[in-house]
Amino acid sequence: MKLRLKPLFDVFGIVVSNVTSKVNPTITDVKAGMTTLLNKYSSFGKPIIVWLWGSSVDGAANTYGHLEPVLDVNRSADNFSVDFYEQADIYEGVFQALNETSVDIRGVISHGYMYLDKFSEYEPRNMETAFDKGASIRNKPAEGIVEYWFENW
Repeated sequence: MKLRLKPLFDVFGIVVSNVTSKVNPTITDVKAGMTTLLNKYSSFGKPIIVWLWGSSVDGAANTYGHLEPVLDVNRSADNFSVDFYEQADIYEGVFQALNETSVDIRGVISHGYMYLDKFSEYEPRNMETAFDKGASIRNKPAEGIVEYWFENW
């Protein structure tokens, strides 16, 4: 007996974090990891919304991503150093893969972009590094990557 799935959903959302196992990956490594992930969803026959979750820390491409130092629930961000360019490479590799896939991509959400730049309500956290290490791309190199792709698609 063949199991038939009911069409319960119009679209699937996937959280993209830990996109490659390589340490200090290149953009090509990230693209390859994202392509592999997208291929897993190609048989679903449904559109995909990508929720991109990459903190701006060294190791973000291969670490599951809730490293939000502004939140009391996560002090693990203290163990990472700021790396804006790894975050930018994650976005570039993911967007290159999205640009070349045949999977129906309906949107991209950039995790943390909705946070305000002012973290005063979260004191006594270290506000010097909260925004720097968080997943928000606002005013970071990755924001320029997203701007480029959205303007040129």
